[in-house]
Amino acid sequence: MYRTYVATKGAGSRHDLNVEGAPAIFYNCQLYVEFLDEQLRVPNTNNILQENLFIILSAEEMIAFCWLCSIFHFAFSLPLRWLAANTQDLAKYDWSVFSLSRAINAFENAMLAVKGDGKFILDEQWVLNDVFKDIAEKSSTVQSHTKVLSGKRLREELFRPQREENIETSDLVVEMVVVAADCVLKEMHDRKKHTWEHLDSQDGSLSWKNVQATPGMHDAGKGKLGAKMCPSGHLVP
Repeated sequence: MYRTYVATKGAGSRHDLNVEGAPAIFYNCQLYVEFLDEQLRVPNTNNILQENLFIILSAEEMIAFCWLCSIFHFAFSLPLRWLAANTQDLAKYDWSVFSLSRAINAFENAMLAVKGDGKFILDEQWVLNDVFKDIAEKSSTVQSHTKVLSGKRLREELFRPQREENIETSDLVVEMVVVAADCVLKEMHDRKKHTWEHLDSQDGSLSWKNVQATPGMHDAGKGKLGAKMCPSGHLVP
């Protein structure tokens, strides 16, 4: 069994944990199933939890779902989280708190692409290099954190699967990501929430095109002081 990630129960906005735990399940699923199979073969065993886990982890739908969430973790979640957490240190790369709208635009474009053709999600070059390419080209530091995927064997299994169960499930991953992308886009465009305000396609007040059209707004959002700004452009104590 390969050590991958340790995750804890999250609440509130920590929905990234939903994809953070997926790589461990996806890569070690075969071992989990073998262990459960061995345990359930013990005479007089009656463990409802183990029985249910064996059924769920053996299902093609669960394999495909963990596969898809693993790619989402490395391709989208990690780069966006890194940019959000390090904005205050990226002023020298012409990056401000309002520049995050560029990253959200890139994520939206990625969702539109896979909604149109789900096969993009299994394209290693596109997933790990092209989605945030315009942002990554600003510097090697940004580039190294917008295409993160450690673990050679995990990477190969995600994009060049060798296991029989993964090879047989790849079509389902392509089908599933189209549905997932549609759901993500609906969430991003929901006017009851706030993400749409950062999107050029929705002409949001904090969209990159409107930030650029407002003199001094981008420069004011750079550095540690700029990172303390709330979306309205006012400093947060």
